[in-house]
Amino acid sequence: MQLEALIIERFRNFVQPQTVEIHSDVTCLVGKNESGKTTILKALHRLNPANGDDHEFDITTEYPRWLLARERRKLDVNAICPIRGTFSLSEPELSKLSEEFSVSLPSETFVTAARRYDNELVIDISCSLSNVIAKVCDDLGVDAEDRSVLISTEKFDSAVSVSKSKAAELTADGKPARGKAVAQLGRELMKYKNIVTDIILTEQHEISTEQHEAAEALLPRFFYFSDYDILPGRCDLHALNSKIVADEPLTRRERSVYSLLEYAGERPEDFLDENYDSRKAELQAAAADLTAKVFEYWKQNRDLRVSFDTDMPLIRREPNGQEVRHRMLQVELRDERHGGVETNFETRSAGFQWFFSFMAAFSEYQAQESTSDCVARRTGYKPAWGSSERLSPFHTRGTGHRSAGPVYNSLATHDRSGSIRGN
Repeated sequence: MQLEALIIERFRNFVQPQTVEIHSDVTCLVGKNESGKTTILKALHRLNPANGDDHEFDITTEYPRWLLARERRKLDVNAICPIRGTFSLSEPELSKLSEEFSVSLPSETFVTAARRYDNELVIDISCSLSNVIAKVCDDLGVDAEDRSVLISTEKFDSAVSVSKSKAAELTADGKPARGKAVAQLGRELMKYKNIVTDIILTEQHEISTEQHEAAEALLPRFFYFSDYDILPGRCDLHALNSKIVADEPLTRRERSVYSLLEYAGERPEDFLDENYDSRKAELQAAAADLTAKVFEYWKQNRDLRVSFDTDMPLIRREPNGQEVRHRMLQVELRDERHGGVETNFETRSAGFQWFFSFMAAFSEYQAQESTSDCVARRTGYKPAWGSSERLSPFHTRGTGHRSAGPVYNSLATHDRSGSIRGN
């Protein structure tokens, strides 16, 4: 799927619906501080999150406060969708959904996904009536003259009615073949009733659980990364491991270190035993791999090399004189352009720190995705991302799912505080 547009409303400083159209190459958000760039990115991330733990809407803190009390009295505010995205479909995706809907979907079919304030994901499949008629006419070989009459209708019910009367007219005029094709068109149109745009605008519309699940499986997930996730130049692996063992929450920078270690196939505890030197070799191999990936895109100074080292500084001395030392992970940068000088990672440009840290976190996510895909093929279960936790839960409601509403017309965005990458 390709993100075409998103709409934000009733979320933080966005009150009325605001539409952001997404271009096919890159969309860059530019604006003053406090203008809403980060708000847009966070809302988009929560539409179908791939990472992080800040992935749910909180109506108490994020609904515009001056409206909340008043609108709670007359609206079901939990059903309001603060984020809504419209996606176009590739040919394989069209084929997949055509099978689920038992119709031949036109290429101008769109998927609209929205996340409500109660964090339920709602999905809608829709296309315009004119595109549906054109598609069915092509499939049935409807005569061009008859096609022009049918495609000019603006309402679904009118199109069905016109097809019946036109079929009768053609048959009476001695044109049974043309009449049969137009009559068949009217019957075929009924199969599209749940996805034609004007029906969605005028009636409550539901798609089946199976159809909702098929569309959700194709929906891109969004990876959020900000300045707060940048790798630290130095990290206490003893402290990190203690938090993990105690199941305590990690800071965002600690999570980035953990992602780096996971990408290298290691854990913090692996560096705390006598075999840490061999573990460090694995980490250095991961550093070389990540450096190569970074320089596929980073063109400013291609003579930089990232390396990792560890040391055991004295943390404290116990009253009995025993020394307490912790294993510290150090991220170093070697600059071959300037005589091979090595400096701590945090002394380099903010741009390089951000980009390398992002590549480390995203590469680990991709590696986890690859692993979970293999598990899915063996077990028949498709997790939302490389974790035991499903971050974008699939909710059922009665016998079907409510529509996300009318359609509004690969995002990569970056501002001072965040980036979103569709996957």
